[in-house]
Amino acid sequence: YAQRFNPQVVVVPTTVCMADFQEFEPNLTAEPIVIGWIGSPSTQHYLFMIAECLKELHKKYDFVFRVIGAQKLNLPGIPLQLREWSLKSEAQEIASLTIGIMPLPDDAWTRGKGGYKLIQYLAAGVPACASRVGVNSEIIQDGVTGFLASSTAEWYQKLETLLTDSNLRRQFSRRGRQVVRDKYSLEGNYQRWYRSVTQFP
Repeated sequence: YAQRFNPQVVVVPTTVCMADFQEFEPNLTAEPIVIGWIGSPSTQHYLFMIAECLKELHKKYDFVFRVIGAQKLNLPGIPLQLREWSLKSEAQEIASLTIGIMPLPDDAWTRGKGGYKLIQYLAAGVPACASRVGVNSEIIQDGVTGFLASSTAEWYQKLETLLTDSNLRRQFSRRGRQVVRDKYSLEGNYQRWYRSVTQFP
């Protein structure tokens, strides 16, 4: 959009500090597996989009659903763990997950979101599955660095794959961390930002 008015545009994406996540190893072999989400009370209603999917998966597979930062959430038929959010414990809580999720509806608001929690999952080495909405499709290369889903059936199939394939979880963990180092880390984006503010008058 900005390039319509000025061709000298540099995009510096949402970034995280990789050093915040280096202290903790992802919990890729938890028993039971921990599917998780981090967010705020204002966005926790997005979880209802995949509640039925999680409920059906739990009929076949042993996992817990850990939610960080939500309040008074009720998801019948799903083994729910509610955790309070704090900046001090955030990286450790994310690393405690085996699989991270980011369900979103496709609308004008969500197409403008920055994918922050998705970047955090990848930075922590947590394999992720996210809705194929907005910037998520840039952060995740489907089937290579994580999974993207557009329907309930697709969510079920891809979460089932992550639940049952520990080798794929390890591959996504390694590749996801590299994507963040290269494209979404504070360390990797500092020079891009510096050049942008010194290159143009």
